[in-house]
Amino acid sequence: SDLIALQAQINQPYIEREQMQELRAILEELGRKPGTLTNKQVLDIFSKKGEDAKLDAVLARRLGARTTDLQKRIQEKGVENISEREIIDATVSINVALLRKKGFTYRALQTVSGALLAQGKVANIETGQGKTEIYILPLYLNALSGDPALQIVTTDEFARTDSGRTRPVFE
Repeated sequence: SDLIALQAQINQPYIEREQMQELRAILEELGRKPGTLTNKQVLDIFSKKGEDAKLDAVLARRLGARTTDLQKRIQEKGVENISEREIIDATVSINVALLRKKGFTYRALQTVSGALLAQGKVANIETGQGKTEIYILPLYLNALSGDPALQIVTTDEFARTDSGRTRPVFE
């Protein structure tokens, strides 16, 4: 029931719009004309890893500023009291980093499941639904709160593969 309630609260199209606004703002800051590009063209620019040092520098600066702002808000209220706004802001930041570093963004199920985990709840996620990436949201939110943020996995193999897949997003 928590999953259904949270799904109703989190508006995935709104997250996608905010994410696209952030990507277009970065391109605008670089002197490009994002208004002439389709959403797919914008996504394609950001999914080409390491090909544009200026883009990477602006992206790092903007994500750093977003993270600092989000950290202040989360530390004031505590991660257990995060609102839809904090979840959306965190998801947009993660999606921008995922797109640049890994070439994809969160799906709705990953956003909702990650939000549940961040609130200390349980989410049953089936094989192939992106559990490794789901852990990024609660780790990010808990780290911003100042609380310890740990991901526990069941095998050494998972520890190696999961850390290798998520490390670039945090860097």
